[in-house]
Amino acid sequence: MTANDLVSLRRDLHRKPEPAWREFYTTARIVDELESRLGDELAELHVGPEAIAAEHRMAVPDDADLTHWYERAREAGVDQTVLERLE
Repeated sequence: MTANDLVSLRRDLHRKPEPAWREFYTTARIVDELESRLGDELAELHVGPEAIAAEHRMAVPDDADLTHWYERAREAGVDQTVLERLE
């Protein structure tokens, strides 16, 4: 990954800011970048409930708000399988 690639990724993420606990687009993009660049070298990658148990999360927004941001990420074209892992 070159410096230009990192700048492009940062710019993409900054064009689609997301509030806390609603980082569906951001997470999916980072997962995509890691998987495409590391491939088989990436042994495990935990996201969403795989990474943090629900009982340890604080100030999570209501379902309607989460759904809005989830759909926004889906409409932006991120990988649906990653989104499903984040539900």
